Amino acid sequence: MASYTDSNADVLRFRTSGGNSYFDAGVSGQVRLGSATNYWNVVYATGGVNTGSDRTLKENIVYLDDSNMYDFYNFIKNDYVLAKYNYIGDIKEKISAIAQDILVNKDGSNNILGQLIVDCEEAFENKGKLSMNQTQLINIIIGAMQQMMRKIENLEDKINGN
Repeated sequence: MASYTDSNADVLRFRTSGGNSYFDAGVSGQVRLGSATNYWNVVYATGGVNTGSDRTLKENIVYLDDSNMYDFYNFIKNDYVLAKYNYIGDIKEKISAIAQDILVNKDGSNNILGQLIVDCEEAFENKGKLSMNQTQLINIIIGAMQQMMRKIENLEDKINGN
């Protein structure tokens, strides 16, 4: 095992266990890989990218239903505007939303789903770059699909006289 240690504790370590190799943080949830201004170009993974989702890692859990769910459907339909672009210094074309466009709605009001933007307060204070939480985006898309399925089911019920 090799590790980098600062004055607090192990920060990064490389280890093997059970025939697998691990490059991990010495303290769970405390080490970031890059930042909004100092980012990695590409991260490759064959086994997937996993986000901690265990109940024991979470608090203040409130399950969403029709009474407390944001309008994910209209957010995706109206406010998540796709753009075609390339990163400066890279000619490869990309398609995605622009972080600044997610923070505010088309009418200029603050977007309630601006939580997709990572560390936006820190970025604004330090004139840093913005980044988007892709895992949260996937969950919002799933919420929009659930809302869309309910709309379709309601329309089918009306058509069928139910």
